[in-house]
Amino acid sequence: MRSDNDTNLDYIFYEFRIQRSVTIMDVSTNRCSCYRWITVTLLISLAMVLSVNASCRGLGKCCPGRDGSCKSPSISKPCYCDEFCTKSGDCCRDYDYFCRKQDCVMTYWSHWGECNGYCGRGRQSRKREVHIPAARGGEPCGKVKQTRGCYDEGPHCRRKEIASILPTYYKSYRHKPNIYSDEVKKERESYCIKYHLTYVSQFCSRDTPWFVMKAGDEICVECEDLAMDRQGRCQGSFPQTSDTWVGIATKNCFGMWRPEGKIIRGCQCGNNHGYDFLFV
Repeated sequence: MRSDNDTNLDYIFYEFRIQRSVTIMDVSTNRCSCYRWITVTLLISLAMVLSVNASCRGLGKCCPGRDGSCKSPSISKPCYCDEFCTKSGDCCRDYDYFCRKQDCVMTYWSHWGECNGYCGRGRQSRKREVHIPAARGGEPCGKVKQTRGCYDEGPHCRRKEIASILPTYYKSYRHKPNIYSDEVKKERESYCIKYHLTYVSQFCSRDTPWFVMKAGDEICVECEDLAMDRQGRCQGSFPQTSDTWVGIATKNCFGMWRPEGKIIRGCQCGNNHGYDFLFV
C-alpha cells in the first residue's frame, strides 16, 4: 500500500502532467492560428499586387474597337483596355488616363494687338496658348498666332484724310469736252497750297516725275473744281497741319509735308515736273 505521502506525490505528478498537456495543446492551437493568419495576409497581399497590375499601364497597350485579348488579368475578374470597354463597362480603372484620346485644348484668342501701320495700312496679330496638348492620337493643336491687315486711325493721327496728288500734266485729261452732254457747268474757283516736303519714300525714285522729289523741296498743289467736295475743298488739303500724301498713278510713292499756312485763291500751279501737282 502507498502511504499518504506517496498518494499526495502521485496526485501532484498527475496534475502536472495534465497542465503540461493543456499547455502543449494551447501552443499548438495558437501556432495553427498564426499560420492561418499569415496565409490570409499573404493572399490579401497577392490580391492587392494583382489588382495593382490589373491596369492598362500594367498591360502596356490600348486596343481599338473590340478586342477580347486586350485584357489585364486580375484575381477577381479581368478588366479590358479596348475601346469597346466603354460600352460594356469593364474598363480598367486607368483606361481614361492611359488610353482615351486627348484632344488638344487651347485658350481663347487674345484681343487683336495694335496696328503697326502709321495712319495707314498695316498688320495686327493676336495669340493663344496650348492649355492641354494632344495625346494618344487626339485632335492636334491649331495655330497659336493669327495675323490680319488693318488700317491705323488712332488718336495720334491728326487727320483721317490723306491727300492724293497727281502731276499737273494730267490736267488736260480732266478737261476733255463731254460730247454726250450740252450742259454748261460753272466751275468753282481753284486754289493752291504750297508745301515743304519733310519725307519722301524710297519708292518714289522708281517713277517719273516722282523721282525728282526730295525732302526739303517746295511744291505747289492745286485744288480744281472737279476734285472739290460740296464744301468747296479737296481731300487732304489742310493749310495749317503737317500731313501725309500719296501719289496716284505710281507704285507706292508717298511722303509727308508741312504747309506754308495759307490758301492762295484763284491760283493755278505750273507744269514743272516733280514740283507742281493736283489734288485728286
